[in-house]
Amino acid sequence: MSNPIFYMVRHGRTRGNEKNIYRGWSNEEFAQLDENGKQDAKDAGIYLKGLGVDSPVIIADDLARIQETAKIIADVLGVKEIITDKRLRPVDVGNFTGKSKTAHPLDEYMEHPEKKIPGGESLNVFNKRQAKVFADITEAVTSVSKQLKRPVTFIVIGHGSNTSFLYHHVNKGGKEVGYEGMTEPGGILTFTKEGIQPIFKKRDKDKKKVALYPADHIAAMPVPKGGSSCSKCEYLGKDKKTCTQEDFIAWEGPNKPAGSDVIPEPIDEYCSDWFSWPGEKEEPKKEE
Repeated sequence: MSNPIFYMVRHGRTRGNEKNIYRGWSNEEFAQLDENGKQDAKDAGIYLKGLGVDSPVIIADDLARIQETAKIIADVLGVKEIITDKRLRPVDVGNFTGKSKTAHPLDEYMEHPEKKIPGGESLNVFNKRQAKVFADITEAVTSVSKQLKRPVTFIVIGHGSNTSFLYHHVNKGGKEVGYEGMTEPGGILTFTKEGIQPIFKKRDKDKKKVALYPADHIAAMPVPKGGSSCSKCEYLGKDKKTCTQEDFIAWEGPNKPAGSDVIPEPIDEYCSDWFSWPGEKEEPKKEE
């Protein structure tokens, strides 16, 4: 896998997330980060810091929940500049803003992308806007990397619909990803020349649950001394030697046959990157 062009962070939880209502382009109270959402943003920053991400800028749209997420992450990472680009706004759901997602599903508009959401925009218009802004971001990363004579990675703060666009843009004809994207709020994805891959707070294939391990833990790498460990993970078995997560059990990796629930030794020092969605599972490499 080549170096990330940018990391995409989904904004933290809002009151609207908890009520399962559309936030869209709103800056009303229900669209603001709640206390959980602020912690989501902080956890995302901690995770990126653990990866050693050193980005010169954070790019975000102008919506309040995005700006607050960006500022929290900037504080954690020490990033000095936040660039605002309104084109990163999510799909404009128009008259559905503030209404139940269950009562007003977007399936019809996803199946007919030329059809305009009442009071909002069509998926075709949204996709065109996304194609342009992400092309500009990619070009900017290339330009800055040439100027600095070293690879540079940007951080982009966005929405589930942004990540859904990126996946379908790269994986044309592949598995469908819904409007909410590939991670829970506060989740992180990497975008490389090969495509987009969720790395933190990923949804499972049924999008019903999310794998949670502490933000200071980095999958497929040694656990930092004094940091997280298997003992802090919700999936650790009662015997303290096994992992109960079904994807881990199916995963095959170093000293770990598929079907085994035994955690490779040394326990509390290594975590297997057994997530892969969508696409083929890759055997992780432990960094020295």
